[in-house]
Amino acid sequence: MIQALSDPKEIANAQRKFARMLRANADERIKAKLPLDDKQVYAPVFWSEKQKFWYSCITSETRFVNAFGLEKPRPNSTVSIACEINVPAQGANRAVGGAFTRQGKIIAVVHRGKMGGGRETIGKSLFFTHFLGARAIITEENGTSPVLVAAEITSEHFIRQIGQFVREVERIKTLALLPDMRPVRDSETILVSADPDAIVSEGLGQACDRLIVAHSLAAHFAARAYTVRPAAGNLLYAIDQSGEVRYLVALVLSPDFTVLTASLGRLLLLKARLCRPLPLIMVLPHVMIPDNANALSHYNVCGVFYAWQGNDIVFEGLSEAL
Repeated sequence: MIQALSDPKEIANAQRKFARMLRANADERIKAKLPLDDKQVYAPVFWSEKQKFWYSCITSETRFVNAFGLEKPRPNSTVSIACEINVPAQGANRAVGGAFTRQGKIIAVVHRGKMGGGRETIGKSLFFTHFLGARAIITEENGTSPVLVAAEITSEHFIRQIGQFVREVERIKTLALLPDMRPVRDSETILVSADPDAIVSEGLGQACDRLIVAHSLAAHFAARAYTVRPAAGNLLYAIDQSGEVRYLVALVLSPDFTVLTASLGRLLLLKARLCRPLPLIMVLPHVMIPDNANALSHYNVCGVFYAWQGNDIVFEGLSEAL
């Protein structure tokens, strides 16, 4: 179970760690104007040259405003905000976009998907449909909520996770302007049916890495003129330039065998529902090669294995699969 933090002291402590990590990884502190709540607010902005994003925090009695952007600000200029991950100072507040959550010892920040500043074509459904990272269900003091998983605040990959999340938000916003990015085949209505619970079994820490791994994978497909989109649960699919579905992919980040078998079942079932032959790929952690490289071939599934190499993701067997 992923539990949202509601105690004001726990939230404040998580916010301090969150802000400290972002400021510590910044190269430059710049004073700029932030457009918040229909007014201009002067605040320090922290720019990361390596990750190419800035961060700024403004605290009020009711919430912590965590703003991010992708263009380096000029001193005293008005910045363009790409994404806000705002967190209530106490309790659960679904009107505020973000939340800190806990699963065991892991603390992560999540987003409810309400972005776009009220623009008609940019809403929660757009983000949940196109988000390549992990979707999850969190438990709050007044019920449960579906969320998009952003980053684990104590992870060694935290800065990369946050930067990837901000860029993903910006990417999805552009889709509202591109009608060809909407489903173009009847089969895609099957593929995009959201199933957030399928992600939770992998664990919150692994879920925070999903967006990085998925985008690294998508880059390899893009080099071959395919576009990767999210399907139900932890499945992905790749379309060609005509919009035809060409590959089904299960992206499994957990080394747990039960997660693997459940994902394999979903992959085979989805192929059966589409009633057409499609290449199947299962992406697994590199540590799972000895037990599964040959076993997957019995189901006509091509095994691809990923590993971290510094700050990058490398894939073994992907070239052969494509």
